[in-house]
Amino acid sequence: MSFLKNFQLEKLDITKACEETPSARLGEEITSISYINYNESIFSPSFFLEIQCVTLKGVFSDLELRGTERADIEMIFDSGRFDFEGLVVTNMKLDDVTSTSNIFTIKLQSKDVINNEKERLYQRYDPKVNASTHVTNILKNHIRESDEERLDIEQTANSDGFYGNYWTPFRSIYWLARRAISKSMSKDGSGTQRVGFLFWQTHTGYKFKSIDTMITEGKKGDVVQYIQNDTLSDIPNFDIYNPSFEYDQDIIDQMKNSMYGENRSYFNLHTLQVTKQQS
Repeated sequence: MSFLKNFQLEKLDITKACEETPSARLGEEITSISYINYNESIFSPSFFLEIQCVTLKGVFSDLELRGTERADIEMIFDSGRFDFEGLVVTNMKLDDVTSTSNIFTIKLQSKDVINNEKERLYQRYDPKVNASTHVTNILKNHIRESDEERLDIEQTANSDGFYGNYWTPFRSIYWLARRAISKSMSKDGSGTQRVGFLFWQTHTGYKFKSIDTMITEGKKGDVVQYIQNDTLSDIPNFDIYNPSFEYDQDIIDQMKNSMYGENRSYFNLHTLQVTKQQS
Protein backbone atom coordinates (compact mmCIF):
# COMPACT_ATOMS: atom_id res chain seq x y z
CA MET A 1 0.00 0.00 0.00
CA SER A 2 1.24 3.50 -0.75
CA PHE A 3 0.15 6.98 0.23
CA LEU A 4 -0.15 8.99 -2.96
CA LYS A 5 1.93 12.17 -2.91
CA ASN A 6 2.62 15.16 -5.16
CA PHE A 7 -0.55 14.94 -7.19
CA GLN A 8 -3.63 17.01 -7.87
CA LEU A 9 -7.02 15.39 -7.32
CA GLU A 10 -9.26 16.87 -10.00
CA LYS A 11 -12.36 14.73 -9.59
CA LEU A 12 -14.05 12.41 -7.12
CA ASP A 13 -17.67 11.60 -7.92
CA ILE A 14 -19.68 9.03 -5.97
CA THR A 15 -22.92 8.02 -7.68
CA LYS A 16 -25.70 5.76 -6.46
CA ALA A 17 -26.60 2.69 -8.48
CA CYS A 18 -29.13 3.35 -11.27
CA GLU A 19 -28.60 7.12 -10.99
CA GLU A 20 -26.69 9.55 -13.19
CA THR A 21 -26.16 12.54 -10.88
CA PRO A 22 -23.41 12.08 -8.25
CA SER A 23 -24.57 11.89 -4.64
CA ALA A 24 -21.25 13.21 -3.37
CA ARG A 25 -18.78 15.28 -5.36
CA LEU A 26 -15.40 16.72 -4.42
CA GLY A 27 -15.70 20.47 -3.92
CA GLU A 28 -19.42 20.24 -3.15
CA GLU A 29 -20.74 17.60 -0.74
CA ILE A 30 -17.17 16.38 -0.07
CA THR A 31 -15.30 19.40 1.26
CA SER A 32 -11.82 17.86 1.45
CA ILE A 33 -9.74 14.66 1.30
CA SER A 34 -7.55 13.63 4.25
CA TYR A 35 -5.55 10.96 2.41
CA ILE A 36 -5.62 8.48 -0.46
CA ASN A 37 -4.04 5.01 -0.26
CA TYR A 38 -3.45 2.97 -3.40
CA ASN A 39 -2.73 -0.77 -3.25
CA GLU A 40 -1.52 -2.80 -6.21
CA SER A 41 0.28 -6.11 -5.64
CA ILE A 42 1.49 -9.00 -7.80
CA PHE A 43 0.13 -11.30 -5.08
CA SER A 44 -3.41 -9.90 -5.19
CA PRO A 45 -6.01 -10.39 -7.96
CA SER A 46 -7.30 -6.81 -7.66
CA PHE A 47 -6.15 -3.33 -6.74
CA PHE A 48 -7.99 -0.98 -4.40
CA LEU A 49 -8.01 2.62 -3.20
CA GLU A 50 -8.83 3.87 0.29
CA ILE A 51 -9.93 7.48 0.53
CA GLN A 52 -10.75 9.40 3.70
CA CYS A 53 -13.27 12.15 3.02
CA VAL A 54 -14.59 15.11 5.01
CA THR A 55 -18.15 16.36 4.58
CA LEU A 56 -20.41 18.86 6.32
CA LYS A 57 -23.44 16.67 5.63
CA GLY A 58 -24.65 13.52 7.31
CA VAL A 59 -23.08 10.53 5.59
CA PHE A 60 -26.12 8.27 6.01
CA SER A 61 -28.95 10.77 6.44
CA ASP A 62 -28.05 13.43 3.83
CA LEU A 63 -25.67 11.83 1.35
CA GLU A 64 -27.38 8.46 1.85
CA LEU A 65 -24.23 6.50 1.10
CA ARG A 66 -24.63 2.79 1.74
CA GLY A 67 -21.93 1.02 -0.29
CA THR A 68 -22.12 -0.39 -3.86
CA GLU A 69 -22.07 3.17 -5.27
CA ARG A 70 -19.98 3.94 -8.37
CA ALA A 71 -16.93 6.19 -8.09
CA ASP A 72 -14.98 8.11 -10.75
CA ILE A 73 -11.55 9.58 -9.98
CA GLU A 74 -9.20 11.82 -11.93
CA MET A 75 -5.68 12.64 -10.66
CA ILE A 76 -2.74 14.47 -12.24
CA PHE A 77 0.88 13.57 -11.47
CA ASP A 78 4.07 15.01 -12.91
CA SER A 79 4.25 11.92 -15.12
CA GLY A 80 0.69 12.28 -16.45
CA ARG A 81 -2.96 11.52 -15.71
CA PHE A 82 -4.18 8.68 -13.53
CA ASP A 83 -7.92 8.08 -13.98
CA PHE A 84 -10.40 5.47 -12.82
CA GLU A 85 -13.99 5.08 -14.00
CA GLY A 86 -16.73 2.85 -12.65
CA LEU A 87 -15.07 1.72 -9.43
CA VAL A 88 -17.37 0.29 -6.76
CA VAL A 89 -17.57 1.30 -3.09
CA THR A 90 -17.02 -2.11 -1.46
CA ASN A 91 -16.30 -0.89 2.07
CA MET A 92 -17.29 2.24 3.97
CA LYS A 93 -16.92 3.29 7.60
CA LEU A 94 -17.68 6.42 9.57
CA ASP A 95 -14.44 7.43 11.29
CA ASP A 96 -15.46 10.48 13.30
CA VAL A 97 -18.34 12.89 13.85
CA THR A 98 -17.74 16.42 15.12
CA SER A 99 -19.93 19.44 15.58
CA THR A 100 -18.81 20.80 12.21
CA SER A 101 -18.04 17.80 9.99
CA ASN A 102 -18.22 14.06 9.38
CA ILE A 103 -15.16 12.02 8.44
CA PHE A 104 -15.59 8.73 6.61
CA THR A 105 -13.38 6.30 4.68
CA ILE A 106 -14.36 4.43 1.53
CA LYS A 107 -12.66 1.50 -0.18
CA LEU A 108 -12.91 1.46 -3.96
CA GLN A 109 -12.38 -1.61 -6.13
CA SER A 110 -13.00 -2.63 -9.70
CA LYS A 111 -16.45 -4.01 -10.48
CA ASP A 112 -14.60 -7.19 -11.48
CA VAL A 113 -14.32 -8.03 -7.77
CA ILE A 114 -18.12 -8.13 -7.59
CA ASN A 115 -18.29 -10.26 -10.75
CA ASN A 116 -15.80 -12.68 -9.22
CA GLU A 117 -18.03 -13.19 -6.18
CA LYS A 118 -21.15 -13.64 -8.31
CA GLU A 119 -19.73 -16.00 -10.93
CA ARG A 120 -18.97 -19.69 -10.55
CA LEU A 121 -17.24 -22.10 -12.91
CA TYR A 122 -18.96 -25.44 -13.34
CA GLN A 123 -18.19 -26.61 -16.90
CA ARG A 124 -15.37 -28.89 -18.04
CA TYR A 125 -12.23 -27.19 -19.36
CA ASP A 126 -10.53 -29.18 -22.12
CA PRO A 127 -7.17 -30.66 -20.98
CA LYS A 128 -5.85 -30.31 -24.55
CA VAL A 129 -6.09 -26.51 -24.43
CA ASN A 130 -3.22 -24.32 -23.21
CA ALA A 131 -3.57 -22.98 -19.67
CA SER A 132 -3.10 -19.38 -20.88
CA THR A 133 -6.08 -19.82 -23.24
CA HIS A 134 -8.23 -20.94 -20.31
CA VAL A 135 -7.12 -17.85 -18.35
CA THR A 136 -8.06 -15.55 -21.24
CA ASN A 137 -11.47 -17.21 -21.69
CA ILE A 138 -12.27 -17.07 -17.97
CA LEU A 139 -11.47 -13.35 -17.82
CA LYS A 140 -13.55 -12.64 -20.91
CA ASN A 141 -16.56 -14.86 -20.16
CA HIS A 142 -16.84 -14.62 -16.37
CA ILE A 143 -15.04 -11.44 -15.29
CA ARG A 144 -16.37 -9.84 -18.51
CA GLU A 145 -13.15 -8.11 -19.50
CA SER A 146 -13.71 -7.57 -23.23
CA ASP A 147 -10.82 -5.20 -23.97
CA GLU A 148 -7.91 -7.22 -25.42
CA GLU A 149 -5.47 -4.41 -24.60
CA ARG A 150 -6.19 -4.88 -20.87
CA LEU A 151 -5.18 -8.56 -20.93
CA ASP A 152 -1.43 -9.15 -20.66
CA ILE A 153 -1.39 -12.95 -20.66
CA GLU A 154 1.93 -14.75 -21.14
CA GLN A 155 1.60 -17.84 -23.32
CA THR A 156 2.05 -21.19 -21.61
CA ALA A 157 3.65 -24.28 -23.10
CA ASN A 158 1.56 -26.85 -21.26
CA SER A 159 -2.04 -27.81 -21.75
CA ASP A 160 -4.24 -28.20 -18.71
CA GLY A 161 -7.83 -29.07 -17.95
CA PHE A 162 -10.18 -29.21 -15.01
CA TYR A 163 -13.80 -29.22 -13.90
CA GLY A 164 -15.03 -25.86 -12.70
CA ASN A 165 -15.95 -27.41 -9.36
CA TYR A 166 -17.96 -24.30 -8.55
CA TRP A 167 -14.80 -22.23 -8.09
CA THR A 168 -14.68 -18.47 -8.44
CA PRO A 169 -12.90 -17.22 -11.59
CA PHE A 170 -9.96 -15.86 -9.60
CA ARG A 171 -9.48 -19.13 -7.72
CA SER A 172 -9.49 -21.16 -10.94
CA ILE A 173 -6.86 -18.85 -12.47
CA TYR A 174 -4.66 -19.26 -9.40
CA TRP A 175 -5.04 -23.03 -9.72
CA LEU A 176 -3.84 -22.82 -13.32
CA ALA A 177 -1.03 -20.42 -12.36
CA ARG A 178 0.52 -22.91 -9.94
CA ARG A 179 0.71 -25.55 -12.69
CA ALA A 180 1.59 -23.36 -15.68
CA ILE A 181 4.86 -23.65 -17.62
CA SER A 182 6.18 -20.72 -19.63
CA LYS A 183 6.27 -21.12 -23.41
CA SER A 184 9.85 -19.82 -23.35
CA MET A 185 10.99 -23.17 -21.94
CA SER A 186 10.82 -26.77 -23.12
CA LYS A 187 7.41 -28.37 -22.87
CA ASP A 188 8.41 -30.84 -20.16
CA GLY A 189 10.19 -28.15 -18.13
CA SER A 190 13.59 -29.81 -18.38
CA GLY A 191 16.72 -27.69 -18.19
CA THR A 192 14.99 -24.62 -16.76
CA GLN A 193 13.06 -23.45 -13.73
CA ARG A 194 10.38 -21.39 -15.48
CA VAL A 195 7.45 -22.99 -13.67
CA GLY A 196 4.85 -21.06 -11.71
CA PHE A 197 2.91 -17.96 -12.69
CA LEU A 198 1.48 -14.95 -10.87
CA PHE A 199 -1.89 -13.35 -11.55
CA TRP A 200 -2.77 -9.79 -10.58
CA GLN A 201 -4.61 -6.65 -11.66
CA THR A 202 -3.32 -3.11 -12.17
CA HIS A 203 -5.12 0.04 -13.29
CA THR A 204 -4.11 -0.91 -16.87
CA GLY A 205 -5.59 -4.42 -16.76
CA TYR A 206 -4.81 -8.04 -15.85
CA LYS A 207 -1.37 -9.68 -15.83
CA PHE A 208 -0.61 -13.40 -16.00
CA LYS A 209 3.16 -13.91 -16.07
CA SER A 210 5.75 -16.44 -15.02
CA ILE A 211 7.93 -15.48 -12.08
CA ASP A 212 11.14 -16.03 -14.03
CA THR A 213 9.95 -13.89 -16.92
CA MET A 214 9.17 -11.07 -14.50
CA ILE A 215 12.63 -11.34 -12.94
CA THR A 216 14.27 -11.37 -16.37
CA GLU A 217 12.31 -8.34 -17.49
CA GLY A 218 13.05 -6.59 -14.19
CA LYS A 219 16.79 -6.90 -14.77
CA LYS A 220 16.41 -4.99 -18.02
CA GLY A 221 14.68 -2.00 -16.49
CA ASP A 222 13.55 -0.55 -13.20
CA VAL A 223 13.19 -2.91 -10.25
CA VAL A 224 9.58 -3.60 -9.30
CA GLN A 225 8.82 -3.11 -5.61
CA TYR A 226 5.80 -4.70 -3.97
CA ILE A 227 4.18 -5.49 -0.63
CA GLN A 228 2.57 -8.91 -0.21
CA ASN A 229 -1.10 -9.09 0.73
CA ASP A 230 -3.42 -12.01 1.39
CA THR A 231 -5.78 -12.90 -1.44
CA LEU A 232 -9.49 -13.55 -1.27
CA SER A 233 -10.48 -17.08 -0.33
CA ASP A 234 -13.14 -19.07 -2.13
CA ILE A 235 -16.70 -18.51 -0.95
CA PRO A 236 -20.30 -19.43 -1.88
CA ASN A 237 -22.09 -17.68 -4.72
CA PHE A 238 -24.13 -14.57 -3.97
CA ASP A 239 -25.84 -11.73 -5.79
CA ILE A 240 -26.72 -8.22 -4.61
CA TYR A 241 -30.41 -7.37 -4.37
CA ASN A 242 -30.97 -3.68 -3.55
CA PRO A 243 -28.96 -3.52 -0.32
CA SER A 244 -29.80 -0.89 2.28
CA PHE A 245 -28.00 -0.52 5.59
CA GLU A 246 -27.16 2.05 8.24
CA TYR A 247 -23.83 0.89 9.60
CA ASP A 248 -20.19 0.56 8.51
CA GLN A 249 -20.19 -1.58 5.40
CA ASP A 250 -17.90 -4.19 3.86
CA ILE A 251 -19.71 -5.32 0.73
CA ILE A 252 -17.37 -8.18 -0.19
CA ASP A 253 -17.47 -9.63 3.33
CA GLN A 254 -21.27 -9.45 3.35
CA MET A 255 -21.45 -11.20 -0.02
CA LYS A 256 -19.43 -14.00 1.56
CA ASN A 257 -21.93 -14.24 4.43
CA SER A 258 -25.07 -14.50 2.29
CA MET A 259 -26.51 -11.10 3.14
CA TYR A 260 -27.94 -10.55 -0.34
CA GLY A 261 -29.35 -13.98 -1.16
CA GLU A 262 -27.81 -16.75 -3.21
CA ASN A 263 -28.10 -18.55 -6.52
CA ARG A 264 -26.64 -22.04 -6.82
CA SER A 265 -26.13 -24.48 -9.67
CA TYR A 266 -25.30 -28.17 -9.32
CA PHE A 267 -23.20 -30.13 -11.81
CA ASN A 268 -23.77 -33.88 -12.15
CA LEU A 269 -20.49 -35.59 -13.10
CA HIS A 270 -22.33 -38.72 -14.25
CA THR A 271 -24.88 -37.12 -16.58
CA LEU A 272 -22.87 -33.94 -17.34
CA GLN A 273 -26.03 -31.92 -16.69
CA VAL A 274 -26.28 -28.60 -14.87
CA THR A 275 -29.20 -28.14 -12.50
CA LYS A 276 -29.97 -24.63 -11.32
CA GLN A 277 -31.69 -24.09 -8.00
CA GLN A 278 -32.49 -20.67 -6.60
CA SER A 279 -33.32 -19.86 -3.01
